[in-house]
Amino acid sequence: MAGDNDVWLGQLDKANNLYSHFKPVARFTGSSWDSVSEPERRKAFNKGVVYGEKNAASHQRVGTYWLFRCHVESGSDRWVAKDPERALPMLNLSKGSMAQARRTLCETGVVLPEGNGNSAVALLPEGYCALLKFELRQGKWYVKLPTDGSVELRPVDQSWLGIGVDGGPPFLPGKLAEVVTRVTWVSDGDFLASVVDRYRGALSSYLAMIRGTDAPHRRLHRALHEANLTASSAEELQLFVERLRVEWSDTARSLEALGSMTALLIDTDEGKRLLETAIEHRTREVISSMESKLKSEISIRLAGREKELVELNEKLGDVSRDLKLGTGALEALHRDREKANADIKQVKEDVGAAQTLLDERQRDLDEVEARIADLLRERALIEEGNSAADSKLQALRASLVNFSDGARRVFEVAGGADHEAVGALATRLQALLNGGEKSVPPFLPNSLPPWALAIDNAACEIVDARQIGNRLIHEAQWAGVSSEDMLLLDAFARSGEMVLLAGPMADSCLRAYSRAVAGGVIRVHAADPSVIGLDDLWRTSPTGRPTAFALAWHRAHQVPSEVVLLCIRDLDAAPFRLWLSSLQAVLDSAQRPRNLLVIALPSARTEDAQELPPASDPARYLAALAPRPLADAARSDDIMGSAGAAPTRWLVSDPPPLSRQTLQLVAKRGRDTAAIRRALRVAAVGINTAEVMARDAAAGWADFLSEADPSSLHEALKLGLRAVASLRSTR
Repeated sequence: MAGDNDVWLGQLDKANNLYSHFKPVARFTGSSWDSVSEPERRKAFNKGVVYGEKNAASHQRVGTYWLFRCHVESGSDRWVAKDPERALPMLNLSKGSMAQARRTLCETGVVLPEGNGNSAVALLPEGYCALLKFELRQGKWYVKLPTDGSVELRPVDQSWLGIGVDGGPPFLPGKLAEVVTRVTWVSDGDFLASVVDRYRGALSSYLAMIRGTDAPHRRLHRALHEANLTASSAEELQLFVERLRVEWSDTARSLEALGSMTALLIDTDEGKRLLETAIEHRTREVISSMESKLKSEISIRLAGREKELVELNEKLGDVSRDLKLGTGALEALHRDREKANADIKQVKEDVGAAQTLLDERQRDLDEVEARIADLLRERALIEEGNSAADSKLQALRASLVNFSDGARRVFEVAGGADHEAVGALATRLQALLNGGEKSVPPFLPNSLPPWALAIDNAACEIVDARQIGNRLIHEAQWAGVSSEDMLLLDAFARSGEMVLLAGPMADSCLRAYSRAVAGGVIRVHAADPSVIGLDDLWRTSPTGRPTAFALAWHRAHQVPSEVVLLCIRDLDAAPFRLWLSSLQAVLDSAQRPRNLLVIALPSARTEDAQELPPASDPARYLAALAPRPLADAARSDDIMGSAGAAPTRWLVSDPPPLSRQTLQLVAKRGRDTAAIRRALRVAAVGINTAEVMARDAAAGWADFLSEADPSSLHEALKLGLRAVASLRSTR
């Protein structure tokens, strides 16, 4: 059972703002520390811990060791530590000499318990101990001495020697005694230098007092006193002599002999006489040496003064020359001043003329203001007339609105194309009645369907040949279409071929392609059975009005730098075999605007043929392509409704020249001149987007057009050729 007077050594187990508690590890029995096991600790204390009083050991490092007495807290069964203090480790260096202990602590270094601060008590020889502060250097702790190197010694309780806790470092079980003496622990080198400095100081101090009036023995006494070699500073001299006696016995004997010699010189007449004789001899030597040194120094200084005089004469000549130059500059300044005065006089005359002109302009301004006042009065009269005219105009406008509404109802009932001109006139009248607004709903429906009239997207960004490839790849990923097939579509479309897009991804591919090259604008020409000839693509029957194909062609001619994308939908709804070769010849001619791109779509999803068919008439006059979907096309941004990037428009430009390698490869694969020309245009367009893919696809295209062999076609073209065969079988 724990007692109230027992001294305990405990390890700080927890510490926070609310409480702290210690885990007792040993109890001091008066001569040693007895370790406390875990079962003994739990038996002696509730939960095996001792709680700290309020704010005791708060914010201290967990794991540090503390000394305390403890008692049971009133009203509870828990033990509380009373006035806990940080435990000080003890270093037992009592065996050996004081010099060995000093070298161990100051030069060799020691090991201290981790986390228990930088202070420890060293047990020293001769029954002393010292409370020391340490500093960590290269993994060991070294004594941190004060400026003068002194260490305070205290008597040590002999019972403290050899006590410890489980073989670990011993801890001080009680309080330290008062200081009884001091020693100096500076290093051997610093101590020896101090001894030499004292001797030198005594000699230098004495020589400095040679010219004084005091007797020689008094001067010697004062020099020894100033060098701290007399007994006037007893404590420091005692430390000084003690270390000399212990560690430097020869030096100590020399110092004692010097003290005896000092007493002899000071106390005997013979010594005084010998000292005066030596001082006079030394004085003559010093005076002689000083005279020679002074003569040499005076000669050197005189030579320096002569050199300085020569330099001053040279500087004086420079100043004289500068003075002459300054006089010339002063004369030039005087001339400039006279010129400036003349300029000022001229400026004053100009200011007077300007003031006269200003007065004339002020009179003109007064006349203008009077004229303005007259005009304002005339304006008031005009506004009164306008107000009356506005009233009449409002009444007339109301009558015309009523007339316009009645006319609309009449024409809606009558209908027919004959009334289109009248409808346009009525639409213009309605715009005027609405205040000249640009956007007014048409009076009657237009004879052309809205899908044939594209809305200009002028705000979209322009991309050039260097950027178009990346835009096509980005839009292909947005639509869930193969990027390679999108680039192949661009190569054939911009080369002047009419591209037939087939398969389930045809619409997505067309929409994505329009977002990349045409700002998302597509002009749609819906084919029907009435289109039996090439001219039927240009005008409607029987009205003769221009079709969407004609409007797109006209727009491409008007704006040659803008891509015009035309889609011929439901191609198989018309007997296209009758006019497809003629359309291909027109698109292949110089008449076609280079910025007109033509893409066709079938009316329904086609079934792929089992085998690749040979080149037929439809397949030779268009480039059929079935874009392949990506693996996750069903979750593409287009299908999921994502807006995607802003549409762009390709800035039409000439394709770069073909390399010799491409020319040879394509020309070698084809025999028909027209086929080779068409294939080379495809390869040239694809240089800026996918050069190798476009070159290989063009070579296979040349084989197909010349040899009717579809085996070397690109995979997307093979799929498109199967769709053409299926389309052909349905018509």
